[in-house]
Amino acid sequence: MIERGNGVPSGLVVKAYGGFFYLKKLTGDNNNQPLIVATVRGKLKLSTANSELPPVVVGDKVDFIEDNAAAVIVKVHPRSSELIRPPIANIDQVVVVCAASVPVPDFQLMDRITVRAEAEKLAVVIVINKIDSAREEILGQLQQHLRGLPYPVIKTSAVTGEGLTDLKQALLGRISVMAGPSGVGKSSLLMKLIPDYEPKIQDVSQKTARGRHTTKHVELLAIPGSGYIADTPGFSNINLDQIELAELPLLFPEFADYRLDCKFSSCMHIPEPDCAVKQALAEEKLSASRYRNYCQMVAEIQAQRKW
Repeated sequence: MIERGNGVPSGLVVKAYGGFFYLKKLTGDNNNQPLIVATVRGKLKLSTANSELPPVVVGDKVDFIEDNAAAVIVKVHPRSSELIRPPIANIDQVVVVCAASVPVPDFQLMDRITVRAEAEKLAVVIVINKIDSAREEILGQLQQHLRGLPYPVIKTSAVTGEGLTDLKQALLGRISVMAGPSGVGKSSLLMKLIPDYEPKIQDVSQKTARGRHTTKHVELLAIPGSGYIADTPGFSNINLDQIELAELPLLFPEFADYRLDCKFSSCMHIPEPDCAVKQALAEEKLSASRYRNYCQMVAEIQAQRKW
């Protein structure tokens, strides 16, 4: 994934904490690479890259020089992708985790996450966790909501081990981020997938039926064999600031098979006549709840543009 150049070693930033950056050289087995603690060269700190992210974040590919007990980052490679919340770069894939019991699925948040992933051209995997304690009504809601989506769906249980082999296979060779609200079991899944991983886990609040935020910073964890996955703070809000109105329909991949048959090439699939997407919706080929969330996002972007 990272090549050496001019004798200067390159590495991957797997953690950033307290002004220090923790690197791994990507040569050989990622699990056997020791962590290298690095700081950032002052000149690099003052660089004005065209990005909302800091000069160095987790996921960055960097060149560094080693000086006895310390290392200094001297160059950041161009980023293939960026996420602002959480701040992370060069992700290949987003693993969207929801629960089959509690907390109940937040479909608006789920759809916002997939929209941001599509905007960054990232692969998406849907994980339905806590399948061992699944509630039939929630499984039914999930089935309806995911109708027509092209994303792979993996049902998992950190308790019984169901689906863990399939999930690990989906992570191999990629740099992924787990996304979803706290309490859905992301950390519990990571404990099963990654040896020696010991996060601080709190139970889902009985009062709010939502999980407490227990992960405080972003960290890339090595998947045994190959690949990394980001352990991140729980996702609670995804804004649409950088998405243009005309772009939004393209970020709902289930529309792709129908939108070319719409009467108007610029169809937004809401007020226009002879809309093939709305016809597919009427024929129950598409998810009604995802379409409602789409309409809400259209209204949100329109309101933002009025200011």
